[in-house]
Amino acid sequence: AERRRAGDEEGARELFHFALAINPRCVTCLKDLAELETNAGNLNEAGRHLMSALDLTPDDSDALFSLGVLRMQQNRTSDALESYRKAATLCPDDHELLYNLALAIEKTDPASAR
Repeated sequence: AERRRAGDEEGARELFHFALAINPRCVTCLKDLAELETNAGNLNEAGRHLMSALDLTPDDSDALFSLGVLRMQQNRTSDALESYRKAATLCPDDHELLYNLALAIEKTDPASAR
Protein backbone atom coordinates (compact mmCIF):
# COMPACT_ATOMS: atom_id res chain seq x y z
CA ALA A 1 0.00 0.00 0.00
CA GLU A 2 2.87 2.35 0.76
CA ARG A 3 4.27 2.13 -2.77
CA ARG A 4 0.82 2.69 -4.22
CA ARG A 5 0.34 5.82 -2.14
CA ALA A 6 3.74 7.04 -3.34
CA GLY A 7 2.61 6.57 -6.94
CA ASP A 8 4.86 3.56 -7.60
CA GLU A 9 2.19 1.32 -9.08
CA GLU A 10 4.72 -0.93 -10.81
CA GLY A 11 6.55 -1.50 -7.53
CA ALA A 12 3.25 -2.16 -5.78
CA ARG A 13 2.26 -4.61 -8.52
CA GLU A 14 5.54 -6.52 -8.04
CA LEU A 15 5.03 -6.68 -4.27
CA PHE A 16 1.47 -7.98 -4.66
CA HIS A 17 2.73 -10.71 -7.00
CA PHE A 18 5.39 -11.56 -4.40
CA ALA A 19 2.77 -11.61 -1.64
CA LEU A 20 0.58 -13.92 -3.73
CA ALA A 21 3.55 -16.24 -4.28
CA ILE A 22 3.76 -16.49 -0.48
CA ASN A 23 0.00 -16.83 0.00
CA PRO A 24 -2.03 -17.39 -3.19
CA ARG A 25 -5.24 -17.23 -1.12
CA CYS A 26 -4.77 -13.57 -0.12
CA VAL A 27 -8.06 -12.12 -1.30
CA THR A 28 -7.10 -8.56 -0.41
CA CYS A 29 -3.92 -8.90 -2.49
CA LEU A 30 -5.95 -10.18 -5.44
CA LYS A 31 -8.45 -7.31 -5.21
CA ASP A 32 -5.73 -4.67 -4.84
CA LEU A 33 -3.79 -6.17 -7.73
CA ALA A 34 -6.97 -6.08 -9.82
CA GLU A 35 -7.33 -2.38 -9.06
CA LEU A 36 -3.74 -1.73 -10.16
CA GLU A 37 -4.28 -3.70 -13.38
CA THR A 38 -7.49 -1.78 -14.08
CA ASN A 39 -5.66 1.53 -13.59
CA ALA A 40 -2.98 0.32 -16.01
CA GLY A 41 -5.62 -0.60 -18.60
CA ASN A 42 -5.04 -4.35 -18.21
CA LEU A 43 -8.73 -5.16 -17.92
CA ASN A 44 -8.51 -8.87 -18.73
CA GLU A 45 -5.79 -9.36 -16.12
CA ALA A 46 -7.84 -7.38 -13.59
CA GLY A 47 -10.82 -9.62 -14.31
CA ARG A 48 -8.71 -12.71 -13.78
CA HIS A 49 -7.62 -11.46 -10.33
CA LEU A 50 -11.18 -10.58 -9.33
CA MET A 51 -12.45 -13.97 -10.45
CA SER A 52 -9.70 -15.63 -8.39
CA ALA A 53 -10.77 -13.59 -5.37
CA LEU A 54 -14.38 -14.63 -5.91
CA ASP A 55 -13.38 -18.28 -6.24
CA LEU A 56 -11.99 -17.97 -2.72
CA THR A 57 -14.78 -15.80 -1.28
CA PRO A 58 -17.88 -15.95 -3.52
CA ASP A 59 -19.87 -13.59 -1.28
CA ASP A 60 -17.33 -10.76 -1.32
CA SER A 61 -19.54 -7.81 -2.20
CA ASP A 62 -16.55 -5.53 -2.84
CA ALA A 63 -15.08 -7.97 -5.38
CA LEU A 64 -18.49 -8.38 -7.01
CA PHE A 65 -18.93 -4.62 -7.22
CA SER A 66 -15.44 -4.19 -8.70
CA LEU A 67 -16.13 -6.96 -11.20
CA GLY A 68 -19.34 -5.20 -12.21
CA VAL A 69 -17.48 -1.92 -12.76
CA LEU A 70 -14.82 -3.75 -14.77
CA ARG A 71 -17.40 -5.55 -16.90
CA MET A 72 -19.10 -2.24 -17.68
CA GLN A 73 -15.73 -0.86 -18.83
CA GLN A 74 -15.44 -3.90 -21.09
CA ASN A 75 -18.97 -3.32 -22.46
CA ARG A 76 -20.07 -6.63 -20.96
CA THR A 77 -23.26 -5.23 -19.48
CA SER A 78 -25.06 -8.53 -18.88
CA ASP A 79 -22.06 -9.82 -16.93
CA ALA A 80 -21.94 -6.54 -15.00
CA LEU A 81 -25.63 -6.89 -14.15
CA GLU A 82 -25.03 -10.37 -12.78
CA SER A 83 -22.23 -9.13 -10.53
CA TYR A 84 -24.14 -6.04 -9.38
CA ARG A 85 -27.29 -8.04 -8.62
CA LYS A 86 -25.42 -10.58 -6.53
CA ALA A 87 -23.60 -7.80 -4.68
CA ALA A 88 -26.92 -6.01 -4.07
CA THR A 89 -28.35 -9.09 -2.38
CA LEU A 90 -25.38 -8.98 -0.01
CA CYS A 91 -25.38 -5.19 0.53
CA PRO A 92 -28.87 -3.90 -0.28
CA ASP A 93 -28.20 -0.44 1.19
CA ASP A 94 -24.99 0.34 -0.72
CA HIS A 95 -26.00 3.49 -2.62
CA GLU A 96 -23.03 3.43 -5.01
CA LEU A 97 -23.72 -0.20 -5.90
CA LEU A 98 -27.42 0.48 -6.45
CA TYR A 99 -26.63 3.49 -8.62
CA ASN A 100 -24.29 1.43 -10.80
CA LEU A 101 -26.88 -1.34 -10.98
CA ALA A 102 -29.45 1.20 -12.17
CA LEU A 103 -27.02 2.47 -14.82
CA ALA A 104 -26.45 -1.06 -16.09
CA ILE A 105 -30.20 -1.76 -16.18
CA GLU A 106 -30.79 1.50 -18.04
CA LYS A 107 -28.12 0.57 -20.58
CA THR A 108 -29.74 -2.80 -21.32
CA ASP A 109 -33.38 -1.75 -21.05
CA PRO A 110 -33.91 2.03 -20.89
CA ALA A 111 -37.68 1.71 -20.49
CA SER A 112 -37.42 -0.43 -17.35
CA ALA A 113 -35.20 2.11 -15.61
CA ARG A 114 -37.85 4.79 -15.75
